[in-house]
Amino acid sequence: MKKALLIISSGMILLLTQSCVKPHDHISKQVSIDTTLSLGTGYLLNLQPYGDADDVAAISKQAVNYAKSEIVNTAGIFAPVYHYQAETKTGLSDQVVLTVKEGGNRGYGRNGHGSDSTVITIHFTVK
Repeated sequence: MKKALLIISSGMILLLTQSCVKPHDHISKQVSIDTTLSLGTGYLLNLQPYGDADDVAAISKQAVNYAKSEIVNTAGIFAPVYHYQAETKTGLSDQVVLTVKEGGNRGYGRNGHGSDSTVITIHFTVK
């Protein structure tokens, strides 16, 4: 009888620990883009494929040699576009780092959901 009770108790403990909801790990993706621009041309990158409706896009490391380097989101939904325009010099190289990550609605540990992020590094060469 004691043996049966021990087996049943062990089975119950195993079942309970397997059914607990565990938060998902943080998922981080890295994207690297190399691009060459002609002097006077701009660069646009649609950031929508890198996130979803509750995400936020930001510049985490600003470019140095730019006339314009900004994220524009004119829609009421997650539809940001990164805009880059180099200074008016040829032979420049530049780099910007963009981050797309969870906004305020979902974060690690809330409702058992993990958070995800994408870090996009863009290397520019101006000819």
